[in-house]
Amino acid sequence: MARVKMNNEYRTKIKNLVRRSLDNDKGNDKRETYLQHLEYTKENYPIFFSKAKAIVKRSYPKEHCDTLQYFKSLYGSPCDVVAKDSCYYFAYTDNDMSEDDYHNNEVQKHFDFKLQGNLNGNEYGKQDDFAYAYFRDELIQDEGNPDINIEQEDNQNNPHLTKWQDKNSKIIDTLKDNFNDQFTCDVIGTSYCRSRAIACTKEEFQDYE
Repeated sequence: MARVKMNNEYRTKIKNLVRRSLDNDKGNDKRETYLQHLEYTKENYPIFFSKAKAIVKRSYPKEHCDTLQYFKSLYGSPCDVVAKDSCYYFAYTDNDMSEDDYHNNEVQKHFDFKLQGNLNGNEYGKQDDFAYAYFRDELIQDEGNPDINIEQEDNQNNPHLTKWQDKNSKIIDTLKDNFNDQFTCDVIGTSYCRSRAIACTKEEFQDYE
């Protein structure tokens, strides 16, 4: 007897039904743990950013930014050196630190507060894992798949993965601006994050490790 194959549409519907059932199951320990982490993140993300913002504003005072914005209004693009940013390259030094010590990863690191910022301390390459977790319910509601990266962890660069990542991206694109706009402040400079390290104390640096 020939084996009957279930088409992709039915497989997707069944998978979504199972996911919704698990997500709505109040006895699901993993779901409860996720909700606790989500609540913690929503409560503390603004607090972590406010600490970073204080460090940034210390290096780029508002009056300096305002003055440069004024000159931009007079002279245009040659004075276009102030912009909103959500990622910062923090570094600390002390009197006994050698130059070699300063240039290692123990004393300087990149921090990105954007929804799709890199989670590994690198200024290059966006990541979607945080966005998928933060807006998990919104993705499911709009028929996205927030679990696709986990499902395809051992099967990268395949059409199925790409299809769902593209669909998720369209949903995330409608949400990211409102998220990102909450976590920006003015910085001075036109180069990449790495070349404008912002000074902080060792204690401030360790708060973000």
